[in-house]
Amino acid sequence: MNKTQKNEKSLFCHITGGDPDPAQSREYIAAALQAGIDGIILGIPFSDPIAEGLLLQEADLRALSAGTTPDTVIHLAAFVRRQADLPLYLQSYINPLYKYGIDAFFARCKEAGVDGIILLDVPYEQKDDVQSAAKRCGISVISIIAPAGKERMQKIARDAEGFLYILPSMCHAGDMQNIQKDLSNILEGVRPVTSIPILAALEDVSPAQAAEIADVADGILLGNAVAAITAAHKDSAADAIAAYIQSVKQSMAQM
Repeated sequence: MNKTQKNEKSLFCHITGGDPDPAQSREYIAAALQAGIDGIILGIPFSDPIAEGLLLQEADLRALSAGTTPDTVIHLAAFVRRQADLPLYLQSYINPLYKYGIDAFFARCKEAGVDGIILLDVPYEQKDDVQSAAKRCGISVISIIAPAGKERMQKIARDAEGFLYILPSMCHAGDMQNIQKDLSNILEGVRPVTSIPILAALEDVSPAQAAEIADVADGILLGNAVAAITAAHKDSAADAIAAYIQSVKQSMAQM
C-alpha cells in the first residue's frame, strides 16, 4: 500500500517503538499524530544497531531495557492504524525477522495495517530474500539510496516501491551545503527513472533547514528528532514532540 502522494510535501518521522517504554511510546506516537505528521516509521529496537547514530542506538537500548519486542512494535503499529489512515512503515534489522519467522512476521504486519518495511542491513542485491514474502502480504520493501554512482542509484530507483528513502549525506549534522549537494545529485539521477515519492532522511536540523530540503524533495523524514527529544525529556516528551513537528510543518508551509 502506498498512500504517499506524489507532488505533495510530506513530513514523516521515525519513532523507536517502546522508547522509553511501550506505554510512553504509545503516548508519543499519539502526540505525533495529533501534531499532523504525514507518515510514521516505527523502529523495531535491536541490540546491535550498527547502521544508526548514537541517539537511535540509545533509543534502541532504552526500548529493549523496557522489554520491547517485535510484537510490541507491531501492536503499536496497529494502534497507529486505528487512529489514522496514513503511510505506516516499520524499520528493522534482518535478524529480528529471521528469529520471528519471515512469513509469520509479514502476516502480522498485514494484520496490523503496516504498509512497508525498511531493512537497514539488507543491501539491494539481497532484497529478494525477503521481498517475495513481503509481497504476498501486500507489504512494500523500501529501498534506501545513499550517494553512489548514477548507474547504481538508477538501478535501485527503478525497482523501488512505496517511496525512496534518500540519505543525502554522511557528513556532519547540519552541514546543509553538502546535504543539498548530495541530494541534488541523487535527485538528478533518480527522478528520470521513477515516479514514486522521494523522501530525504534528515538528522539534527532546524525546522527551517528541514523545510528547505523538503522544497527540493517530495518530503522529509525526521530521522532522530523524536529520539533526541525523548532522551532530553524522558517520560514527559509528548508536548515537545508535538511542538517540534508543528514547527517543521509550519516552516514547510511557508516555503
